[in-house]
Amino acid sequence: LNSQTQVRNTTITAAGMSCISFVNGDTATVTFADNNQLKNCSVGVGFISMSNAVLNLGNNQLIASKVGYIAEVTGHNNTIKGRVAVLPGIGSPMLLQGHGHHSSVSFHGSARVGGVIVNGTNHTVTGELDLVFPTPTAMEWAAIGVSGHGHTVNMAVNVTLASLHEARRGVYVQGSHHRIYLTGVINAVTTGVHVIGDDIHVIAPGQGLHLLNVGGGVMFENSTHGHAYGTFTITVANSGLSSITSQHTVFGSQQLTELPLRTRCNRTLYPMLFLQSQHAIFTRSSELTFGLAYNDSTVMVSACSNVSLSGSIAGAQTRHGVLVQISTGISMSGVLDFQQMTGAGVGVTDTNDVVITGNLTMRFVNIGLSVHSVTNMLFSPNNFTANDVINGMQLINVTNTTLGGKCRTHDAE
Repeated sequence: LNSQTQVRNTTITAAGMSCISFVNGDTATVTFADNNQLKNCSVGVGFISMSNAVLNLGNNQLIASKVGYIAEVTGHNNTIKGRVAVLPGIGSPMLLQGHGHHSSVSFHGSARVGGVIVNGTNHTVTGELDLVFPTPTAMEWAAIGVSGHGHTVNMAVNVTLASLHEARRGVYVQGSHHRIYLTGVINAVTTGVHVIGDDIHVIAPGQGLHLLNVGGGVMFENSTHGHAYGTFTITVANSGLSSITSQHTVFGSQQLTELPLRTRCNRTLYPMLFLQSQHAIFTRSSELTFGLAYNDSTVMVSACSNVSLSGSIAGAQTRHGVLVQISTGISMSGVLDFQQMTGAGVGVTDTNDVVITGNLTMRFVNIGLSVHSVTNMLFSPNNFTANDVINGMQLINVTNTTLGGKCRTHDAE
């Protein structure tokens, strides 16, 4: 209790559950200094049932090898800091459990199972995570795994898998009321950021987050009140921003304190995807651009209700701009700008209660606006320009449709 402890020039090998543990301490400070090596155990450093204590892992002065976790922290209101190399054979760098910890540890190297795992309640986690998972069977969970309630995670990441593999996530968030701030690069995972829970915000400040060679970019699945904003770049992916079987998903800022959403998707099949979701919104201040020779790209809304596209969406050299199908209560009031589409700029099929009032610009597309089997539609854009198209507007099997607004076409068949 109330102690100051330094660990120096210590080597512990094959110790069983943990190499060294500090238990039931209050307001203690433990510092790893000079040359310390921990080998062949489940946990390198255990900080168990500690409270209001400080664990300083040093500046590359702790070398752990063939351990499950370099550090495991339980208890409440502890502070963990330092910079630690992660050697091949390490399972995961750190496991946080308990309540109210403050971690500012940076990890760099190569891990086998996962990265920083955050359980419990109300932790604050900052620092850098620079990890390579060297084999296709590596990373059984996530580079950053979050569960529990009320965490704030703010990390710079550089995470790469050797190859895309089943069910590997860059960041996996479960639970409720988390704020996840991410910058850097996540490469070759099944899902870049996977969210399942309630009131979880994914924010990419500054230069933002680049998700590369991923199945899904930022995915809210079975979630409520999910929220994404900041700067995202998504390159080579099945989906960019997606809301799947979720409710009240918000892409973009709703308050002045929130960053605007700026998303660029290159070679992404669905730059934005709403699937079996209710009450979703792409906010007015948000921007989404997509293209770069991925010919099937489409912003897709499928089997949804009450979806509002209020922001700016621009695409080029793809299949469709926005495609809505089997849905109800769809609103498009933003700026839509599509060029060189082999299909429709905006396509709506088998859908009820549609309102389109934004600014639409189409050029070199097959059909500017294609509507098929739709009931109750208001199409009254501020401006609808369709140039160099085959059909500016095509309506088939529509009921209770009102057309108005300003529409112009040039060089249309």
